[in-house]
Amino acid sequence: MQALVEKDELDKSLKLLLAVAEKEQNSPTLFYAICNVYTKKRFLSKAIENCEKSYEMDKNDFETMNRLAWLYSKKNTKLEIAFDLSSKTVKAFPDRPEFIDTLSEIFYVRGDSDQAVNEIKKAISLVPNDPFYKKQLWKFKNTKFNASKIKG
Repeated sequence: MQALVEKDELDKSLKLLLAVAEKEQNSPTLFYAICNVYTKKRFLSKAIENCEKSYEMDKNDFETMNRLAWLYSKKNTKLEIAFDLSSKTVKAFPDRPEFIDTLSEIFYVRGDSDQAVNEIKKAISLVPNDPFYKKQLWKFKNTKFNASKIKG
């Protein structure tokens, strides 16, 4: 199924994953995979729903925590929970730039651009040539969060 996702065959992948999920409802890994496909399809509400299921089954999975925190920030919802989840991931893995990026995004959405800048600079120090984190830095320095652009 991961191969289908990597080949951008998201609908096929989702169909297979949902069929399996009907029979196997206690697999946090399965619901995390469904969450990721919905995320790639930009169906963020469905992604959140499946990520929350995964997290409820395994509250120690840092990948799920990070994804859920990121989704909450993208939907501008449950920002305190997002902050708590993201803080746990960064504390457990202080050198994971993608976890740091999620925390910086939450600061940005909460209106704390200065802290967002400070955090994303940590990610940039870990991967100095990553264009995404440099783009994030520019965004945090030069734009204000606009909640009206939220959809999905």
